[in-house]
Amino acid sequence: MSRISFLGFGGLNEKNKPCYAITVDNDIFLFDCGLSTPINAQLGVKKIIPDFNWIIQNANNVRGIFIGTPKYSNFASLPYLIKHIPKLVIYTSDIGAIIILNYFNRLASIDKHLNIKPNIEVMSPLVKKKIGSVAISSFFISNYLPKSLGFIISTNDGSIIFIDDFLISSNRNLAFKDQLKLINEITCKKNLLLITGCGNVSGNSGFTSPNHRTYDFFSEIITENTLGRTLITCHDYDFYTIMTIADICARKKRPFIIYSRSLSRTFRFICNKQYFKNDDLSIINENEISKTNNAVIIIAGNPESLIRKIELILNDEDPRLQILSNDYFICATHTVNGYEKMEAQMFDHIVRSNAKKIIRIPKDFMLATSSVEDHKFLIDLIRPKYSIPINGLYMNMSDYRDVVSLSFMKWSNVIILRNGQQINFIDGDLQKETKFHKLVLQFVNSTGTVDTGSPSIFEREIMAKDGVVVANIVIDKKNKKISRFNFEPIGVINLSNENKLILEKMNKEILGSLGQYLVNNVRDSNELLDTKEFKYFTKKIFNKYYLKNFEKQPLIALTLIFQKW
Repeated sequence: MSRISFLGFGGLNEKNKPCYAITVDNDIFLFDCGLSTPINAQLGVKKIIPDFNWIIQNANNVRGIFIGTPKYSNFASLPYLIKHIPKLVIYTSDIGAIIILNYFNRLASIDKHLNIKPNIEVMSPLVKKKIGSVAISSFFISNYLPKSLGFIISTNDGSIIFIDDFLISSNRNLAFKDQLKLINEITCKKNLLLITGCGNVSGNSGFTSPNHRTYDFFSEIITENTLGRTLITCHDYDFYTIMTIADICARKKRPFIIYSRSLSRTFRFICNKQYFKNDDLSIINENEISKTNNAVIIIAGNPESLIRKIELILNDEDPRLQILSNDYFICATHTVNGYEKMEAQMFDHIVRSNAKKIIRIPKDFMLATSSVEDHKFLIDLIRPKYSIPINGLYMNMSDYRDVVSLSFMKWSNVIILRNGQQINFIDGDLQKETKFHKLVLQFVNSTGTVDTGSPSIFEREIMAKDGVVVANIVIDKKNKKISRFNFEPIGVINLSNENKLILEKMNKEILGSLGQYLVNNVRDSNELLDTKEFKYFTKKIFNKYYLKNFEKQPLIALTLIFQKW
């Protein structure tokens, strides 16, 4: 019999930075390696990544990482993990391999320190592969990315099934077919654990299909706009929408442009593999944008980069694309958790452009991922003993538990976890005791290096909100006084004449308090001053006066220099 454990480093009680470890006896299998992007870019934090310390400590037992739905937020932390485990094998689909390789190549062109060649292995669906001491199979699932995969780990106590995003669909398109109904043929209906993304469970009580189908919506708009271009914003992972628009362009004989080099390469690969038949599609290179007057142009990127790209276009700062008076502009992005405000501001900016017509995709069109009935269908199909919802807030996971308990699943057998919480199964039974691993916040700063800890984030939040005071103090211990100083507030207040007078008075009072501290605490010039205590006192005094005079509590960047004589 087997000893099995599950541990999440992200994606639990949050919809971002998914990363999970499933251990079967001594073999560790990783799933996803994502990131999240903080909204407040001014904090100097570019990316937040999972805490890999546990993985690194157990690297000798890691047998590989599996990327089933290869979107940016599911794999973009891989370079930071591979730095520590250079031979890590990445198992994915053929399309996943191209997307991930394009990402690594782009990183290498930006930063030589990230010039890493990933060790990618393409998995063939429905074929068992011995990895470590167990057999692992993959199968196609249908969602917004073509050829996405789910995975099955076969154990002595039953199968573990991992599916991040999926939907139940009758779509017969080769690129988006699913093999969910073949799972039981592989597992012989002995299914121990289902791990699956929450999807739209909190937003749609039915099946997602056909609410993800947008052919008629886009076809009507593109047909109407015969004299001008149609610009369509789209997230780079929503290939279902992109391929729908490409199909319309092929039928309507309209030039088709993807304004994203990496996405364009992926689309060409899909065409070359005949997952999309483009015999009648006129694909135009992005360099030729200015030479077309009725093209359909896909403006794509991950949520953060897409917003930046749109801002450049709207400000006439983009080198290739400007808005023309006969353009139609369609926002076809589905709102991403955490980006609501930025996306609203972006759309407001688009409305003020000189485009002839501006259209936002209706809210009843959904991203191609699971809703209530999709989850119930899957549970009834494979009938696992236990289920773990992932990639969702607590309320999404709670909704998932309530929904699937109306089908085959027992309410008590739906396991809601948080990051760092490890559960164990012995002989196929869930153990009562859980283990908690302390996870430390990891983020990539503006220089591209990884920093650690919530205090660093906290300091950045203070700087963004209340600014920073750079304080340099030279201490003359022999005479028990401050001989020189420089206090410079940055981003704290408007340095008007009135505020300058307040600052001058305030600085004198601060110096008086610090001088009195030295008199009270320095008995002998040869005696060491308790620097830690003095810094604490200094920051406390600064905050007291800034709060009193300006209602601000800035970060105090303090440097102490002891005068030599």
